[in-house]
Amino acid sequence: MTIAPQFAKYSGVAATSALVDWLCYSVLIFFGTYYLTAQIFARLAGGIYAFFANKYWSFSRNDLPGIGVEARRFLLLYVFSYFLSITLLWVVVERIGLTVFIAKILADGTCCLVNFAVMRGYVFNPRIGILTRIRLFVKRL
Repeated sequence: MTIAPQFAKYSGVAATSALVDWLCYSVLIFFGTYYLTAQIFARLAGGIYAFFANKYWSFSRNDLPGIGVEARRFLLLYVFSYFLSITLLWVVVERIGLTVFIAKILADGTCCLVNFAVMRGYVFNPRIGILTRIRLFVKRL
């Protein structure tokens, strides 16, 4: 699949995943949960939804034998994205001084772009592993 239709599907999943994430985040904030704790639970809910929706719809990886590899790859990306999100959120709120909701938009937008590139090139790409990707990247330098 070419990149434009795939990105359109990914964007649809990202939008609905963001809705799941935002609803969880907003409800938890409304009930007085600390904003970083709310982000932790909201990202978990959105992440579980995003894995399955991206696997079966955005990247059309319907084969079951690959789910273990893809799940491990997704988890690796998710952990990286999770810490990137938390760090960006903290920096924008604590250091820059923007509201928790504006900070969330900035953090999530950044993570969205990073996640698409990594999902397309690594998580749901059966042809190449991370070590090969790194070697190819280093050769280009």
